[in-house]
Amino acid sequence: MCKALMERGVKTVPFEDLYLRFEYQDDAHMTGLIAFEREDRIAFISLTLTLPGDEDGWDAWSEKRERERLKRQSEWLCQKGYRPGRQGPMEIQNLYSARDGFSSITLSPTSGDIPEHSPHRREREPSVPHH
Repeated sequence: MCKALMERGVKTVPFEDLYLRFEYQDDAHMTGLIAFEREDRIAFISLTLTLPGDEDGWDAWSEKRERERLKRQSEWLCQKGYRPGRQGPMEIQNLYSARDGFSSITLSPTSGDIPEHSPHRREREPSVPHH
C-alpha cells in the first residue's frame, strides 16, 4: 500500500501498527490517515483539508475554524464529483466531531461489506453532518 501511494507522489509516514499517515496535494492540501484491520483490509480512510494557520497546532483551533474546514471539505468533495452517503461499496461522511474538536472526511466500507465479527461494524458516534 505504501509503495503504491508513494508512486503517485503521496508522502506517507508509518504510524503505530495498523495506521498510515499521508499527505496529498492536488488543488487542495490534505492530510490523511488509513486505518487497517489485522487482515490488511482497509477499515477506513480519514481526510482533513489543511487550512492556513494549521501549522500553529491547537493554538489556532476554534469551533468556527473547524466549521469553515467542514464547509470547504464539502465544496472539495463536490468539485471531485462526490457527496456524503453511500457511493458504491463505500460510505462517505463529512463530519464535525464536537467531542474530538475536528472535522474530517471519512471513507469506509459500507456495513454490508464489513464482516459481522469486525470491530468496525459497531455504531458510529453521533456527529454533526454538514449539509
